[in-house]
Amino acid sequence: MRVSEACLVQQYAEKIHMGVADDSKKLKDAELLMRRTSFRLNDILSGASYEDRQALEATLKQLNQVQVQLMTQVFKK
Repeated sequence: MRVSEACLVQQYAEKIHMGVADDSKKLKDAELLMRRTSFRLNDILSGASYEDRQALEATLKQLNQVQVQLMTQVFKK
């Protein structure tokens, strides 16, 4: 995965987070999607080049933060 692809993942994470804010079913589905995406990104990170690691780690951190926010919203309802 290249840095530009990591930026796309970040953009999609933000869009998902903004698009499901008030729908419990969508929140749960989005949280599962984020969990799977984080898992796959973690696998990609283990084989990534040194140059790509910083962007991938930042993206993974952002995905994890969005996932936590989504879980908070799911259980708040």
